[in-house]
Amino acid sequence: MKKVFLSVFLSLLVTVIPVVVATTVTSANIEIYPNKGDITTAIFLKVREIPLTGNLSHYLYVIWDSKILVQRTEDIFVQTDMWGNGYFIHAWDLTIHAPNEFPYSELGIHNITIIIEEGYIEVCRNGTNFEIINYIPPLEWWKNLPQDFLKNITGPQGPQGIQGEQGVQGPKGDKGDTGPQGVKGEKGLQGKKGEVDWTYAIITFGAVFTFIILLLLGLGLINNRLRTLELKIKEVEKKEAEK
Repeated sequence: MKKVFLSVFLSLLVTVIPVVVATTVTSANIEIYPNKGDITTAIFLKVREIPLTGNLSHYLYVIWDSKILVQRTEDIFVQTDMWGNGYFIHAWDLTIHAPNEFPYSELGIHNITIIIEEGYIEVCRNGTNFEIINYIPPLEWWKNLPQDFLKNITGPQGPQGIQGEQGVQGPKGDKGDTGPQGVKGEKGLQGKKGEVDWTYAIITFGAVFTFIILLLLGLGLINNRLRTLELKIKEVEKKEAEK
């Protein structure tokens, strides 16, 4: 029983604890596509180590003549179990361009050197060439040219292109601050005197006249009632006096 337990324990121990073994690198293959062009050419760089896999991570540097284009790019890690164990694939696929500066963009053959490190120790170095066949001066060169010369070598302006489609309307902006009050304007001209509306005047006069007549009739009726009441009071007083 103890032997069975010990063998199972050792098996788990071997599985859980990763074994780190340094890789002995013999060389590295480097290929570029294409192998000639100018500073605008996209250069595909393919690097493969021999052997291709190992237990330690490797890092790639790419140097154009004496200028570093790629610095310390790590290779590919492949995990093989739930405990994080695995191995590294020492392979890189990159796209580079020739530097647009003197003397790295001059016509002729330029050296592309790769350096591979394990940790911080160089384990491999290789190289290839790229030929620049079309010279395009850097921007600084154009800026230093005389303006008269630039005018002479500049062609006529091309025709205006077709107007593109209108873009999507952007979001409404925040309301701005209220501006200062404007200057008071001049007084306008007086308008023409309006015409008299006789129909409205007659109706108004008739209504006022009717109101006055009704008011007088009401006052007369009230006055007659008061006089009748006064006579009745006097008659009652007279009878009282005779008794």
